[in-house]
Amino acid sequence: MQCAAAFSVVVTVVCLVALTSGKMHCLLDAKHCGDIGEGGAAQALLPPAGARPGALAHRTLSSNPTVREKCAAQGPVIPRVAFLFMTRGTVVHEPMWKEWFRSAVGLIPIDVIRNHNCSESVFSDIASACIPDQNPQNILGSQHLFSVYIHIPPGQPGHPKGSLFHGLEIPVHIKASWGGFELVDIAKALFGAALQDPANQKMVLLSESCLPLYPPTLTYAQLISEPKSRINACSNEGARWQAMPWRWHPKMARAKDAQITPALWRKTSQWIALERELAAAVAGDTAVANMFRQSCLEVDWDDELERHYECYSDEHYMPVLLAFKGLENKTDCVGSLTNVDWSENKPHPWSYTPEEVNVATIRRLRAREGCYPAAALRLAKHVFMEAGAPQSDSYCRAGAPWAPVLLGPHCSLIARKFPENTASQVHALYSNCSADLGMLGCPGDDLVFGQQL
Repeated sequence: MQCAAAFSVVVTVVCLVALTSGKMHCLLDAKHCGDIGEGGAAQALLPPAGARPGALAHRTLSSNPTVREKCAAQGPVIPRVAFLFMTRGTVVHEPMWKEWFRSAVGLIPIDVIRNHNCSESVFSDIASACIPDQNPQNILGSQHLFSVYIHIPPGQPGHPKGSLFHGLEIPVHIKASWGGFELVDIAKALFGAALQDPANQKMVLLSESCLPLYPPTLTYAQLISEPKSRINACSNEGARWQAMPWRWHPKMARAKDAQITPALWRKTSQWIALERELAAAVAGDTAVANMFRQSCLEVDWDDELERHYECYSDEHYMPVLLAFKGLENKTDCVGSLTNVDWSENKPHPWSYTPEEVNVATIRRLRAREGCYPAAALRLAKHVFMEAGAPQSDSYCRAGAPWAPVLLGPHCSLIARKFPENTASQVHALYSNCSADLGMLGCPGDDLVFGQQL
């Protein structure tokens, strides 16, 4: 079972909004619903009617707004990738993530300029609202490409003041057990939080032990350019065994509100990237979720099946839901966002040791047939400009190289598991310019802007 090791789950209290209807629905027993009222945290999961990207930032612009808030309110619409961390308490690779996000500060996708026909006004708006401070203290608030949302279990203090991730914890706290449906509840809560901001167009589930395999430029360009979500909700008729059909239970087809037949049974990695429509479908669902909560279990003996029965919702719920809703054609049928080592055939994937954190490991994790990281790293640089770059029509020339061929959907962008005891080695490796991994904007690895091509 993939990656549920990070949690110990039984649910406290969670009510989520069904985004498709705008009504409150309880994820658990009705007795838990009193803790979040119509005007409380659950209702806040809904964006305002008709909101455009950036509208929330404009509505909530504080007296001391971040550069990103100012840009979202006064500048052009910049789609973002939301990173949704499921943690046991903190994101363990904060030093690395801090430098990773720092290398995205001030970058503007050139598609934003092209969407405004390279007009003088779009350059003016960016210059007036989107240029970061020279040495920004708030790194996440000074970049425009990514949002971050973090779930921590009940009783955990979260990230301290001064941390890169301080204040980014969502207000829903769920205690989870390995393989329990509560892992899905956590993901649904994270999707619901990210959906509050219409600028978040791709939403990526990560664990605390995940590492990016590529710099922000390629990671962002790859995810935003992909028309489909990185999740396998396809039927794969030729390889039905991959969906583990023995985990389907006949009572799933007898559920009152969501009848799941064997033809709808799917399996995917827990670590996925969803575009906005599919994330809303997951966050807003209750019928299929209730069926899974009641039927996808592990029992020593099932009387109907006359055998031991086990089912793990975090591997099946989302792809089954998307197939049930007829959305499987909006998924990439691969779901290989994350490179995980299952070679030992154990319930948990391999955890890398500090000694294994080296250039060879990262290059191996990037390597896959049909994936060409060197070319993608080089070309991804050309799809960004720096906020404040002078106006230029070159960005809008016919044939301008602002849409390079990147990686395919089968090429992993993330790797795990790199536990807490590898944090110092990871930071040292990713910050080492002589490693030639192209990760953090080393000298000689600068962006090439349009006027220099």
